[in-house]
Amino acid sequence: MIKIKFSLTYDKGIYTNEEMMRVYFNKCGRSRLIQGGGLQSIVTLSDGTLIPYGQYDDERLISNVSTNVLNQINQIENIMEIAHGSHVVLRLRNGTLMSSGFNSHGELGLGDEKERQTFTEIPGIKNVKKVVCCLFHTVILLTDGRLMVCGKNDFGQLGTGDNVSRNIFTEITLLPNAVADVVCGELHTYIVLTDGTLMSTGWNNNGQLGLGNETTVNNFTEIKGIAKNIAKISCGGDHTIIRFTNGKLMGCGLNRSGQLALGDCRNRNIFTEIKFKEKVVDVICGMLHTFVLLTDGRLMSCGSNGYGALGLDENEYGRKFELTYVPIVERNIAELVCGDNHTLIRLTDGTLKGCGLNKCSSEYSPWKRNYSFSVIKKYSINRTMFRKFLDI
Repeated sequence: MIKIKFSLTYDKGIYTNEEMMRVYFNKCGRSRLIQGGGLQSIVTLSDGTLIPYGQYDDERLISNVSTNVLNQINQIENIMEIAHGSHVVLRLRNGTLMSSGFNSHGELGLGDEKERQTFTEIPGIKNVKKVVCCLFHTVILLTDGRLMVCGKNDFGQLGTGDNVSRNIFTEITLLPNAVADVVCGELHTYIVLTDGTLMSTGWNNNGQLGLGNETTVNNFTEIKGIAKNIAKISCGGDHTIIRFTNGKLMGCGLNRSGQLALGDCRNRNIFTEIKFKEKVVDVICGMLHTFVLLTDGRLMSCGSNGYGALGLDENEYGRKFELTYVPIVERNIAELVCGDNHTLIRLTDGTLKGCGLNKCSSEYSPWKRNYSFSVIKKYSINRTMFRKFLDI
C-alpha cells in the first residue's frame, strides 16, 4: 500500500513493519507543498489558496510564478496535479492538461512561444501519469510508459537527439523499454525504465548525469553499473542523488558546497555511495543543498547554508560536507521540499515551518532569511483536505 499510495519503496529485510507504518501514517493526506524548478515553492492552504514561498523580487522574474497565475488556479476545479518551473502545468481529473506562465522556449506546449497569463488547454495529450516542469522545459509521462517533452533544449535536456527546442509536445522514441518514472534538474533529465534501467540526458558540466565524464549529451543514455532497486531519484540544480530500496544513497554531480554528503567538495561524474549508518525514508535536493528524512523522523542536511537553508541554527555563510542532524524537535514530518535557497516542512498537524531565503513574506527576519526552522503562523494549515484536490 505504501508503494501504491506514495510511490515509496522499501526493502522488508532492512526496514521493520513499525518503521514502514510510521512512514505510511505521516504521509497520509494530500500533498500541500509543491516543489518547483525555479526559485519558489508553492504552498496549498486549507481554504484552497496557493501562495509562493522563496525568492520573489518581481513578478516578471523568469523563475517566478506570478500571483495572477496562482489566483487563477484557485478558481479551477478537479485539479489532480500541479507542476511548476517558470511556468505552471495543471492536470485535471478528466485528463485535461492546462498551462500558463512564461513560454519563451515553448515550455507550455501550445505551439508557440507566447507567454500566457490565463490557463490554456494543451490539445491532444491524454492518459497522463505524471507531469514534471523544470525551469524551462516540461516532461510528461503517459500511463503506457511513453515520454513526451517540450521547451528549451539547448543542452539536450529533452533527450530528442538534437539541441532544437520544441513548442509542442514531442514523443521520445527509440527507448529500449517503457518509462516508469521521470525527474528533472535545472538543465538535465533522468528516467527510470520499467526494467530498472537508469538513463540521463542534458547538461553535464559537473558530472550530474553520472556517465563517468563531463560531456553534455542530447539523447537518453544508460548509466551502467547501477542496481535496479531504485526507490527514488532526486535532482538538485547540478547534482543527483539516488535512494535505493535498502536505504543506500548514491550521488553525483556538483559538490562545491558539499551537497553530495561525501565529506569533501570534489565533484563526482559517477554515482558514489554516501556512507552512513542511519535508515533513510526520503531524500530531497535543493539547488546547492540536500536533506534526508530518517525512519525515526529526524532530519539531516548538508551543502550550502548561505541563506540558512540547512536549518542548522547557524548564522553564518557556511557549508556542510557531511549530513548533519537538524535541531528540530518534531518528528511527525509529513512533507519536505527544498527550493533554491529555502526549505519547507509540513507536520502532520498542519504546522508549516521554513528556513532559508524567503522574500515572499514579511513574517521572517528583517533580512528575509531564517537560519533555523520557524513556524510560519500566517500560513500554518489544518488537516482539512484541500477541496479542489481529489484523493487518488
